[in-house]
Amino acid sequence: MIHGGLLLRALAVALTALLVASACGGSSADGDETASSAAASASTADATETADDESAEVEPTTSTVPEAPAVFEGERVVAIGSNVWPIVGDLLSLGVTPVAIYSQVGNQEQPDYLTDAYGEQLAGVEVKLVNLAEINPEEILLLEPDRVVMPEFFQALVAGNEVWNSVLADGDAAVYVPVRNWQGSLGALAAAAGTTADATVAELQTTYDERVAEIAASLDYDPSELTFNTFQWNEDDTYLPTLIDAPIVRVADELGFQLHPSLTADITPPQSQETVTDMDADLVFIQVRNVEFASVVADPLWSTTTVAASGNVFERFQFGQQAGWLETVELLDLLAVELPRYQAP
Repeated sequence: MIHGGLLLRALAVALTALLVASACGGSSADGDETASSAAASASTADATETADDESAEVEPTTSTVPEAPAVFEGERVVAIGSNVWPIVGDLLSLGVTPVAIYSQVGNQEQPDYLTDAYGEQLAGVEVKLVNLAEINPEEILLLEPDRVVMPEFFQALVAGNEVWNSVLADGDAAVYVPVRNWQGSLGALAAAAGTTADATVAELQTTYDERVAEIAASLDYDPSELTFNTFQWNEDDTYLPTLIDAPIVRVADELGFQLHPSLTADITPPQSQETVTDMDADLVFIQVRNVEFASVVADPLWSTTTVAASGNVFERFQFGQQAGWLETVELLDLLAVELPRYQAP
């Protein structure tokens, strides 16, 4: 169990630093820290192939998720993150209902797909939308948590912090999960509990691979001939390039698209929208941040791009940079609908 007296100071230090790192160091409006969610109520699709090599229509259906190993049995778990929902999905998929959920105020409240999958389990859990820099640690202490599950990048913030380390009297109390890798997230949670999720990951990987193949079969064009790009459009006249390991980029790569040069492993600060035409490509997905997608499409500068003129700009699922299993399913469903809509200029 986490011991209390020092948590007040530790969270004030570490979580204030967290917000700075989340705002500056990530490439996602969602905090870039969502743990990969996991095996829960996954959605696959049946591809109905048509004659004469016409494109197949991919329609989402539901499929059961393989039984996953239970972790942290009998332990009290708190989930914290500037967007915490994929972390919550991960925990629930492995049989853990958090005793409390803390998410950054201003980010999305509990998404519908998570409610659909785990509404019953979450019904009694209080969700706190707070400014993480002002989180009330005394409130957390009253919960007597045994584990605090956090995004992977928190580790660098607390590793050298003596106060934080003294709070986590049990060295296993802090559990860090990867950001954009649902396989790694499941594995990290299971490993922290002294077990493995290999079988679950393998089965879900098969579902994922089959789904990507179905999407590829639905296309009546050759992705290798097209350049793919995706980025975030912010309300403050900036845009944010996407990291190359974001799920939507990985899927595009697996489908064979050429990737736009802006899609790299380097964290890039927000760019002025005066240069947004640099993001032009054959096919673009844009995630909007506190603006309407229609206004972005109609933006005087952006509308001069080739992709805008050809109508091949699509709205990106909010969690397009997240790698949870539930988020990945939602992403694949989006791509199954939008990618076949590409029109040659």
